[in-house]
Amino acid sequence: DGLCKLYWRASIAIALSLRQILEHLGENGIPASGLHLAGGHRRNPLLSRLYADVTGLPVHISPTEDVVLLGSAINAAAASGLYPDLGQTAAQMQAAASILEPDPGFGDYYQHQYARLKILQACRDQLARYNVFP
Repeated sequence: DGLCKLYWRASIAIALSLRQILEHLGENGIPASGLHLAGGHRRNPLLSRLYADVTGLPVHISPTEDVVLLGSAINAAAASGLYPDLGQTAAQMQAAASILEPDPGFGDYYQHQYARLKILQACRDQLARYNVFP
């Protein structure tokens, strides 16, 4: 039970850190309109849900098992001239992703968790100024 709680809190910390990265990108002129999951993350519905709820963004979940191989095939097809350009090649060769919308009912909870993370980061930064960490 303790290990499950630790895993869940670590998962929340990762999702909150992702939210912080997206926030910084947005502040620098690169806003995110959604997340795209592939590989192992796409197989975990709990983490997919967490990412959507914490970030407040829709999560596009790839149905493709191996996106690296698909990407290589798309590039090869585009290079061979099978389609007019890379964008059209990708559109023709990949299946549509399923979209997981965030649950607005969790917005306040994760906003509170995010505020706590920022407080902890500020405390860590303050301690680092005094060389508390070796």
